[in-house]
Amino acid sequence: MKTLITQLFILLLIPGAFAQQLNHEDFNPNSSWIKTKGVKFSESSEVDSLCDKAKMHYIKAQYNDGILLLKKANAKEEGNYRIKTAMAWAYLQIGDYDSAIMGFNTALKLQPNDSCARRNLILCYAQKRDYKGACAKAREYIRSYPDDPGGYYTFMLAQFSHDRYGAAIENGQKAVALFRKTNNKAIYSAQYWLAKSYYAEKDYAHSDEVFQWLRDQGVKVEEKYRVHL
Repeated sequence: MKTLITQLFILLLIPGAFAQQLNHEDFNPNSSWIKTKGVKFSESSEVDSLCDKAKMHYIKAQYNDGILLLKKANAKEEGNYRIKTAMAWAYLQIGDYDSAIMGFNTALKLQPNDSCARRNLILCYAQKRDYKGACAKAREYIRSYPDDPGGYYTFMLAQFSHDRYGAAIENGQKAVALFRKTNNKAIYSAQYWLAKSYYAEKDYAHSDEVFQWLRDQGVKVEEKYRVHL
């Protein structure tokens, strides 16, 4: 009993000991729209309701159920690029990259300025193991939106997934600097992947620094990153 009381006392002395840790993925700029309230897909209340229900499935990682609802919404509004982007994003999550690429490209034909579709298209090629295609799409995006941190962030993810850690660090640093300028909380996700890139490069001084910054912000960091291989 004395030991238990002592442990509880120690926990009370640790700031945020009982606070729920933040998940860096919740701040991913390529998927943050899912949990953003007030995102309107359609002027039709019926279609918008279907889309909202699909988002709830996405939050639970029930992507196929969400796709079924969006297909119903799409049948009612075939010219709605937001619905096509949302469906393509789910295909990306379940690894159906060809369907995802087709969906994002269809959305972009309807709305060439759909930056979310363009960034996620980069990830489709990266996950499909088409590094050359991913880089081409990323550079094209950055030329169009040089001040958008999301472009550098997405390029970093593509490079990390292909073990190009040095290049990932370069783009990650650019993303972090731009997110910091606007006080955008997507910096949590950018810093997490930047730290992972440093760690993969065995630059432990920088990875430790960034991971500690994340912990100080309340972002969860796996204990394995305290170990230097």
